[in-house]
Amino acid sequence: MLASAAIARAAGQEPLPPVHIAYLKYCGGCHGIQGVSAPKTIPTLKNEAGRFLCTDDGRRYLVRLPNIARAPVSDELLADLLNFVVFGLGGASVPAGAPRYDATEVSALRRQPLTNRLDVYRQRILTEVRTAGCG
Repeated sequence: MLASAAIARAAGQEPLPPVHIAYLKYCGGCHGIQGVSAPKTIPTLKNEAGRFLCTDDGRRYLVRLPNIARAPVSDELLADLLNFVVFGLGGASVPAGAPRYDATEVSALRRQPLTNRLDVYRQRILTEVRTAGCG
């Protein structure tokens, strides 16, 4: 990170904020730098991720995904990362009035990571989201 910040300064550019670095490091490789991936194998986040905030289970699901829950970052940075993904990349898919994640919520939820049959659980959550009218 320090090397990339030094390169950015030398090039006359500002270094990336920590949340952007965390996204690139932990999410961007699979979900794409701008949140666009190969949707048949990896979910696209751009204009999609916000839909999960339509239901309480969907909101919890995002934090409890194993790679999210176990990410080697602080609760504060993880909350920022989730907010970046949901409210930034998720764009118009975020339901009106959806609250942002905070470190307290993230801390509690990440202690209960999902452990099996993520495909089945994800389908159930997506069905709930569609039923709630969020896509």
